[in-house]
Amino acid sequence: MLDLIGLGCRIAEIRASKGITQETIALELGIPRTAVSRLENGQRDISYAEMRRLAEVLRVNPDELAQVDRYLEKLAYYRRTKPELVTEGLEKVNEIIEMMLGYEQLYRRFGLGDNI
Repeated sequence: MLDLIGLGCRIAEIRASKGITQETIALELGIPRTAVSRLENGQRDISYAEMRRLAEVLRVNPDELAQVDRYLEKLAYYRRTKPELVTEGLEKVNEIIEMMLGYEQLYRRFGLGDNI
């Protein structure tokens, strides 16, 4: 069974490192951008066919996407050896989440609903 959160983090890491947007992934896979976001947040499962297509879009081997254990080991290593980097990174993530929640409230306020 796949660790969806670890897989999502791995996908987001690879996508960001290659400068590919969630929108691009969504268009290539034929799914909504929100589905890509849910995938990266570990809230959506991925089929084998989608995993293969995603690997093509990201220009990686499908096995590289599944190397979740290595990613989690790296995160654990940094938590032990350089906790300030992890803390700083989490603070940035929290800032981004707060900003996104603000946008979500604006969208809802102006009746744009789920167009975020």
